[in-house]
Amino acid sequence: MNGNGPNYLYLNRDNGWPDFQMHGLVRRDDGSLTLFPVPLLDGVLPPEVARLPAPDLPAGIVVGPDGSLYYTQPEAQRIIRLDVCDSEALPLPCLGGEGTRPAQFDLPRGLAYHPLRGALLVADSRNHRVQVFDLETLQLVGVWGRAELATGPQPGTAPGRFDTPVALAVDDAGSVYVVDYGNWRVQKLDLNGRPISAFWDTIIAGETAPGRPVGVATSGRGDEAEVTILDTNPPRVLVYDTQGHYRRTLGEGLLLDPLALAADEQGVYVGDNGLRRVIRLALDGSYAEAAVGYQGPIAALALDPDGALWLHPGGTHAPLRLTLDRGYTRSGVLWGGPFEGGAEPVIWNQVRALAGPLPDGAHLRLFTYIADQPTSAPPDPTPGDLDPFDTRHSPWCALPPDVLDGLIQGRDGDGAPAFYPAGRWLWIGAHLTGEGRSTPILPQVRVDFDHEGYLQHLPAIYATSPQRDTLARLLGLFESLFAGAEGQIAGLDRYFDVEAVPAAWLPWLAGWLGLELDERWSEAYQREALAGAFALYAWRGTAEGLRRALKFFAGVEAIVESPIQYATWWALPGADDPGDPDVCTSVLGFTTRLAPAEPDGAVVGTTATLDHAHLISGEEYGVPLFESVAHRFTVQVYQGQAPNTCTLDTIRGVIEREKPAHTDYRLCVIEPKMRLGFQARIGIDTVIGSGAAQGAPLGEGDLVARGEPPGTIGDRSEIGRSTRLGTAAAGS
Repeated sequence: MNGNGPNYLYLNRDNGWPDFQMHGLVRRDDGSLTLFPVPLLDGVLPPEVARLPAPDLPAGIVVGPDGSLYYTQPEAQRIIRLDVCDSEALPLPCLGGEGTRPAQFDLPRGLAYHPLRGALLVADSRNHRVQVFDLETLQLVGVWGRAELATGPQPGTAPGRFDTPVALAVDDAGSVYVVDYGNWRVQKLDLNGRPISAFWDTIIAGETAPGRPVGVATSGRGDEAEVTILDTNPPRVLVYDTQGHYRRTLGEGLLLDPLALAADEQGVYVGDNGLRRVIRLALDGSYAEAAVGYQGPIAALALDPDGALWLHPGGTHAPLRLTLDRGYTRSGVLWGGPFEGGAEPVIWNQVRALAGPLPDGAHLRLFTYIADQPTSAPPDPTPGDLDPFDTRHSPWCALPPDVLDGLIQGRDGDGAPAFYPAGRWLWIGAHLTGEGRSTPILPQVRVDFDHEGYLQHLPAIYATSPQRDTLARLLGLFESLFAGAEGQIAGLDRYFDVEAVPAAWLPWLAGWLGLELDERWSEAYQREALAGAFALYAWRGTAEGLRRALKFFAGVEAIVESPIQYATWWALPGADDPGDPDVCTSVLGFTTRLAPAEPDGAVVGTTATLDHAHLISGEEYGVPLFESVAHRFTVQVYQGQAPNTCTLDTIRGVIEREKPAHTDYRLCVIEPKMRLGFQARIGIDTVIGSGAAQGAPLGEGDLVARGEPPGTIGDRSEIGRSTRLGTAAAGS
């Protein structure tokens, strides 16, 4: 055993995979690795699209604020609006037609939507201008860069003038970027079309400037905003800030004939007509991979906020939709090390990829290498090869394909693979592959060393036997059969932890606490009930405990009272202290009541009556005064909390379960009606009125106290009730 700590290592630390290199893989937010995600074509590629020729210059495509798609058909001199809801594609009215007049076009190419102006910008390439249309009314509201002579529109080289503009983009501040293809530059304009020359001047003054730009895109906001330029000389993607300062280069040496560009904070997408593919570039520029399902020409690309990449193949064909991050590259490689088991050489036993089941078409293979010196590193794999680790000619040792849990192999003195190798340093590799529509998911890798296994339970002679390795491998087969059960036993404590126990085991844990879980409760509520059960039991059998149980299990705020709380002894005052309140406690109707039997039982000569005497012992003196209210309680709930019989049944069930067995109870529903001393609110549930105003709504008529009607002589003339004696006749 390794005396310096646990005899295992987790290689993905802090979800960052330190000490590893990777190619063709990406790390998710949770730290797991997958193959590099790429767009996936929705549906099937139409055969006529695959046969289309490559365009010579870009077209335009943009997503409008309502989700509609706008794209150009340069040779047809028009702009098409595609309603993505009903897939109806119609030319924009009153726009188009070949010509030089306003709202006419001569090879319209790039498009952009300007959110601050609510406008559609069109690169009218052969008219050397940008036309601006209000998208709601389709009215022409601006023409930028126009210079017309008698011979027609003419190109210009001055700032704000264009020579064959082909692509447009708008940043979050409203600035417009125009690929001035004939002048081999990208101009920046403000939202009114005035040139901002400092942008291109800064690019030219820097060390890295585009040779022949053909596309432009913007992404990010504020200080993080970026301008991405697609260059064709050489083929590459250059990224700048909005002031023109260079940031990085992507895809150099990976592109052939790029023409279309789209970008956001998640990725950069290039339409390469030399490859006839849509290429997604890694943000660090180290990797490029083609979208799945599409092979054909690309004239324009546009990103949809709903997670789609729209592709304009050119000509008059409608755009195609690709779903972002639905496809994957076909191969990715991970390798790293060295990893140390201890200060001394250890016996490396097992490597495990802690991954779920592999999807159909996805594969994962693990590789190992062991050395005594950290400088004796194995050769780096060759990404892109069918066997990137070249196990036939390199010291890497491979587990069988798709084996996620296996014995670590090293090499003996003759270079042959050997199990249970000794060494101080370990290198680990992994090859992830897929068919383009699925990916392995690798969240963690664990390696075990100095693992004794079942061999430690055999007599010591077997540990020194020449067949020790063979025996250990044989026992390892049986050990793997019971690994799951032993793991459950080792982690048995989590089954007694309310937060860690699996949901299926919650009823089992509740049984240990004598708690019945309602299957209608959510998992979170069941865990809360289990967590509070022990504390609730401390109050069981008390009025407070019953109130808490009703609150939690039935959701009602109940009033729990015992009648005996209001039962008191009473006594008549004596001759010496007739007004002493401490002695005089007999208040008629409040502290006095009829008892079911004599307080002192049957006393001969006074309370002893044949066949009616109540016999009690001396210790039971006074018991008859309280036995009718003892061991009884009431539960009061408002009708609003118990609106139906189902809730009342739940309340009764909780009471029956929680009350002491020797007690009896009465469930009272407090309804909105008058009860003197409890619920009598004048003007709300109580009306005081005279006979004449009976039934009149509040606010109508006089509000008077109602009593007996007045009497007359000979009719209801009862002194004190309907007749009063006075000093003068009423009304005199």
